[in-house]
Amino acid sequence: MLDKNEARREYKNTLQPMGVYCLTNSKNGKMFIGSSMNVNNIFNRISFQLKLGSYTNEDVQKDYNLLGEAAFSFKVLDYLKPVDELGYDYKADLQVLEELWLEKLQPYGKSGYNTKNK
Repeated sequence: MLDKNEARREYKNTLQPMGVYCLTNSKNGKMFIGSSMNVNNIFNRISFQLKLGSYTNEDVQKDYNLLGEAAFSFKVLDYLKPVDELGYDYKADLQVLEELWLEKLQPYGKSGYNTKNK
């Protein structure tokens, strides 16, 4: 049986599902597209931040405050497949995957909460 420190270390070394997610406002159809190294935990983190009023996207936070939790849904759009390379840095791959989904869904202006990079 593993002690707490070993279990914690093993968990940190276990590759978590990575990918691109979408937070959707069902009242107006606006979307926020993002990516995470751990899509299993990102929903809980976003939900917690919205409830505290500390979510980083002010427009999402405003609509959440106005419309409530029931107006928002969360889903994973795409998963990033792991590679067999020890110490591989997935951040660049995740960024490319997110950019593909941003290009496809165009969640800007009246359609979404994302802002275009210049």
